[in-house]
Amino acid sequence: MLIELHSLTSHSPANLNRDDLGRPKSAVFGGVNRARISSQAIKRSVRTSNYVEEHLRDAISTRSRQIPKMIYEQLLPEFSGEKADRLKELCFALPGAFGKVDSKREMHTSQIIFLTPDEIARATDYVRGIVNGNEKLTKAKITELIDGAAAAIGLNRNPGDGVDMALFGRMTTDDANSFASVDAAMQVAHAISTHAVTPETDWFTAVDDVVSDGEERGSGHIGELEFNSATFYKYFSCNLPLLVKNMNGATEDAVDALATVLDAACRVTPSGKQNSYASHSCADTALLVIRQQRIPVSLANAFERPVPKDETLGYLAQSRIKMLRHYRDLVESYSLDDRAICFCSDSQAREELAGLLPENTTMVSSLKELFDVMWTVVMGSPVAPPAPPARRVMPSAASVSFASVEKRAPVPISAPTSAPSAPASSPNPPTLQGAEITSAELGSVDVNEEPTQLFSEPGIPSVKRRGRPPKDPNAPPKPKPEALPDDPNAPPKRGRGRPPKDPNAPPKPKPEALPDDPNAPPKRGRGRPPKDPNAPPKPKPEAALPDDPNAPPKPRRGRPRKDAQASPFVMPDTGTPSSDEATQGSDEITQNSDELTPTLPDGGDA
Repeated sequence: MLIELHSLTSHSPANLNRDDLGRPKSAVFGGVNRARISSQAIKRSVRTSNYVEEHLRDAISTRSRQIPKMIYEQLLPEFSGEKADRLKELCFALPGAFGKVDSKREMHTSQIIFLTPDEIARATDYVRGIVNGNEKLTKAKITELIDGAAAAIGLNRNPGDGVDMALFGRMTTDDANSFASVDAAMQVAHAISTHAVTPETDWFTAVDDVVSDGEERGSGHIGELEFNSATFYKYFSCNLPLLVKNMNGATEDAVDALATVLDAACRVTPSGKQNSYASHSCADTALLVIRQQRIPVSLANAFERPVPKDETLGYLAQSRIKMLRHYRDLVESYSLDDRAICFCSDSQAREELAGLLPENTTMVSSLKELFDVMWTVVMGSPVAPPAPPARRVMPSAASVSFASVEKRAPVPISAPTSAPSAPASSPNPPTLQGAEITSAELGSVDVNEEPTQLFSEPGIPSVKRRGRPPKDPNAPPKPKPEALPDDPNAPPKRGRGRPPKDPNAPPKPKPEALPDDPNAPPKRGRGRPPKDPNAPPKPKPEAALPDDPNAPPKPRRGRPRKDAQASPFVMPDTGTPSSDEATQGSDEITQNSDELTPTLPDGGDA
């Protein structure tokens, strides 16, 4: 059995759930930007609300990394002196009983742990008993006590007393955690706006109340913050049998707890930036569905096409109509066996909405009445899931009674024109020439007879069967052909590979090795020919003669060798000058430079 809640809540400007940059969370659905509230924010607002605390009281669990510290602070007033030291020493190691120890903080676990009130009470009694004992707490003894604490406290079994844990589950990702995991019985969707939303920016200032004369008057702080306003669709789905299992079979307590949590979900709001915006709104419309089939159905697709802007109706009124109309279409299209209760806070809209509801749906005027009807329907129905339908098994041929087969329509199949007609005294009258197959005729058929003889008559060939015919066990065995002797004169048979070797055949003669002909040319082979040991040695080249200074230089690859005696001055038209020409040119340059040197009146150089 599934219990679902669909609600519509309109919020004035707010920032109920923000991201890492302080902006309201959003999502794209139907191609447009929507405002969004995460499921974690919704669940926490319900679990920690004053409404749930007042109604469930001690059935709310604790999520924290400081549970060992909470136990220490609770027990510290009971002890003093040596026992207080024993308590502190034991509580320092107590986080190891719940998971990994936080190395940076005392009496803290490395991860947040989720414990019910009964589990915390049993852990407190376990620590109290050790402190009151007389056993010496050595390091080895403390390690032994911490290793056995999970089993002694009962952390490895289903708690059963935490309503929020039974609904939202307890998951651990740390192998060191020794408490039992709890599967969540309720699924909570992210709330999205039914229409497109554009975020706005709030530019604000903080004014200094005390300003001295002469100081600059103005704000002491300037900032900005984004916000939005939207009509949100929220969806909750609870597996009631799993919830009863998580609460150790307490059906009435499970239904009461579920009604309280769903009631709170219609009343409370996430606390994000509420001191700045105070956007506290209750649900305007709530549709509660009770379904025996385990088929959760969300109505979010009713708003896949965003609700258009209409100043006359607004977003909320249009969202009501679209949600209920979409639900009616789903019930009729998928034949859902739902029992639904609808609540709307707008008294003028109830009559209009009543015409949109499918059958087995009740319209109520208060939220209390909605959950009263839910209690009556759930407690009057089996909470356990319905048994799956039995699998249909086809009967065997021997168990079929043809006398019980109903009369079927005739199947006209004409026989071949060349086939002779059957005589009147034929034991098997024709049944496939347009005649009807009656139950009396079928009742006289032997079920052990071959299928090909049920619809046969003289002159009509029997139906061919696929595969080989069945082997007759009474048929004599077929004679095997006698093996004939091999004909020695017959040609060899062609087969795969080489013919078999004759063991009596004489060996083939090997060719005689001929002596090498010294005058024969060397055979061509791979690599160089073998060296002749009798060949005379090749003459070595004469020693290199000394270089002739008058000989022209040999050509070299790359650049020509630089002449060490060549002049660095190269004229563009005459080429490289000789040494005499270079000397003469240098004298002329010196002479010209003397002529250009001015002489001062006192005979000094400039």
